[in-house]
Amino acid sequence: MKTLERSDTIGRDNNLTLVRLVAALAVIWGHSFALVHVRGQDPFAIWTNGHTYSGTIAVSAFFALSGFLVTRSFWFKPWLGNWLKQRVARIYPGLWVSIVVMLVYVFVVYRRSDGVGFFISPEVLDFASHNATLETVRFFIDGAFPDNKMPNSLNGSWWTLPGEMRVYLLFFVIALFALAPHRNSRFLEIRRGLFVCLAAGLIGYSYYNHPAMPIIMDHQSYASPTRYFLLGCIAFYLRAYIPLTGWLCLVLLALPFLVAYQNKEIFLFLFMFGTCHLVF
Repeated sequence: MKTLERSDTIGRDNNLTLVRLVAALAVIWGHSFALVHVRGQDPFAIWTNGHTYSGTIAVSAFFALSGFLVTRSFWFKPWLGNWLKQRVARIYPGLWVSIVVMLVYVFVVYRRSDGVGFFISPEVLDFASHNATLETVRFFIDGAFPDNKMPNSLNGSWWTLPGEMRVYLLFFVIALFALAPHRNSRFLEIRRGLFVCLAAGLIGYSYYNHPAMPIIMDHQSYASPTRYFLLGCIAFYLRAYIPLTGWLCLVLLALPFLVAYQNKEIFLFLFMFGTCHLVF
């Protein structure tokens, strides 16, 4: 039987780019109903009784895939310092360039009359400083895109970036306590099991105790993506035991509709496993 471990040995011969493309298109599709004056509702929201929609499913898929891949990266290069530097380098340089390009565009197209003082105005400094550190995200600058359905709003997709950095920090803390410094170290299997238990415990904690998580703090909107990220991490360590078969994927996707269609929390909990299996 084909397992996730066997599929993972293929290396770069995979469909990850296609998965990312489909997920990105699903985000655009899901947001289109809110951003464009079109009658109707996202079909996924209808099919799931309003429990979720295509945009949320796509973001969840990204986080599950990210959890699997960053855990894989740590497994083959198990040095937490270098691992964390790679994660920072993956996000921040591109983010800073994006902020500069966006502010220059807003200045040239909408705020040229302000002169160079635009770039040192409190509004712009607040926008740049918060977004550059990802402490919180600022979306609005007065005068930008005034004819849009959401005027003054810039890059709304940035909302996931603080969540992404926080799940990296969460992984760092769990790995620091649970994993040996090298994958060939003594008691590795015990430490790997401890990592899986801690990650699974955090998923359960977020469902049955509080929607937010440690390190994620009270950012409740990041709780669901974090669960998918942690499940992706677990999937990597248990990849030898996860069969990749079409019938199992169908069962996992159908189960929440059959047993919890009216209960949102149980539905989303069960739906998480089907979505992750479909991604892998």
